[in-house]
Amino acid sequence: LDTETNSFVEPGNSDSGLPVQISAVITNIDFVVIKSINVFIKQDYLDPRSVAVHGFTREKLEELNALNMNEAYEKFYIESGVDWENTAAIAHNSSFDQRIMERFAQKCGRYDKIPQYLDTLKYFKTIRDPEKKNNKLETVVNYLGGDKDTIGQLTQKIYRTNNQYHDARYDTAAL
Repeated sequence: LDTETNSFVEPGNSDSGLPVQISAVITNIDFVVIKSINVFIKQDYLDPRSVAVHGFTREKLEELNALNMNEAYEKFYIESGVDWENTAAIAHNSSFDQRIMERFAQKCGRYDKIPQYLDTLKYFKTIRDPEKKNNKLETVVNYLGGDKDTIGQLTQKIYRTNNQYHDARYDTAAL
């Protein structure tokens, strides 16, 4: 699971720290892909610092047929058919994604949670040189011998698109 957001979480601003994109690759216990989910979400508020990271402007979100919050919620939590209460989500820096997903549910008047996360950031920090400050997903992928071309091919296979880091589809394929 991965999210891209409209801004950093700003205390007191309920429109901050909301997802503009949520992607998930659903696998079985042997990590065979069963399905993928991707939703783009319209936003009233887009912080330029976040746009600089992921590139999703209001215009780009319109081109990508972004849904409103409630439609996106229905698509991700309901129409996907995934039993999120009994599914473990793997995410890089999962505490961030977990907080964003909880804010998303609350914004939609819901309180659904994905209760189980495996955090690849915490996991790989312990097996890499702990003194290294850069534990970005790209760094971990390179450390494990992965490369952009392979992830691009996998992203194409799963989502029928080929993007780059900071597009949640690409990041979930990398995971």
